[in-house]
Amino acid sequence: TDLAGSRLPVFAPKKMGLAARVQPISGTEADYLGQRGTEERFTVFIAEDIEVTNEGGFVKEEVQYKVLAWRNKSRVDELMEIDVKRLR
Repeated sequence: TDLAGSRLPVFAPKKMGLAARVQPISGTEADYLGQRGTEERFTVFIAEDIEVTNEGGFVKEEVQYKVLAWRNKSRVDELMEIDVKRLR
């Protein structure tokens, strides 16, 4: 559960051990269940293409992230990008 007592989703692992870089993009103040906090968004860069859905997410260093959008690489020298927000 999060700080407000809401359940956090549990993601079943499809692929483990992917090398990824989590790059902070923005943080905005937000109200969530009557509590003021920061909604943080990130872009995740990974070297290999994976199957992604909006219902998906991932865990890195015990922090859960929810998928918002993604972009597959269109050239050999690009990385796949996944836009996520941190779940608390």
